[in-house]
Amino acid sequence: MAAPAAQVTPPAAVARLNNVSIYSGPGTNYPIVGTIAYGQGCTVTGRDTITGWWLVQCPTGVAGWVAYDGVNVVGDIAMVPLFIAGSQSPAAQPP
Repeated sequence: MAAPAAQVTPPAAVARLNNVSIYSGPGTNYPIVGTIAYGQGCTVTGRDTITGWWLVQCPTGVAGWVAYDGVNVVGDIAMVPLFIAGSQSPAAQPP
């Protein structure tokens, strides 16, 4: 009998404050496109290498950037794509 396949759950950014703002870019100088309520989570889809901000996709359909200090990230972030500020292209991964 084969071992069951490992279930891979993408990491989530869980709001540690009430109404964590989601921005259209990795910084407070970008427009706010949504919020995350305290204790709610959104899937992490990337990270900015300069600011440390997280790119998220929420169950509500809102996607954008959240500050690293407004959320707790749970799960394995090893495979999260890295981005360079001002770019939507993944940064080169180190060997």
